[in-house]
Amino acid sequence: MNKEEYIMKIKQIRLGDTFSLDIPEKFKNDYDVALEAVKHGYKFYELGEELRNKKEIILAALKYDTRILFWVPDDNLKKDKEFLMELVKHNASLAYAAPEIRDDEKFMLEAIRISGNAFNGASPRLVRDKEFIKKL
Repeated sequence: MNKEEYIMKIKQIRLGDTFSLDIPEKFKNDYDVALEAVKHGYKFYELGEELRNKKEIILAALKYDTRILFWVPDDNLKKDKEFLMELVKHNASLAYAAPEIRDDEKFMLEAIRISGNAFNGASPRLVRDKEFIKKL
């Protein structure tokens, strides 16, 4: 089976039924196969490290796992405010964002205004800060 045929096979699987999908070794590090697989619910955490650092793949996998940052190995992505804000727009948790981001009052206020779920990622200091809470 070639790559295009395998991608067609993935597309024919009912959304969310890819939990038991075994990607053949020859496609394990293929960007296109990984992207299509996570769009259909494939376990993001089973992808190779390089693929788990690809923004488009991360965003596609968000539909099935809002704690996606836990599985992202690249610490730089966990500090990328623009990227993190995109995740927030998809209701992702910021609990695994970099500590300095979770403690950034301006960033967290903006994130929480977009999605209340972002509050769960605020640093303990911000959660206890009465002035911060009043600004929400």
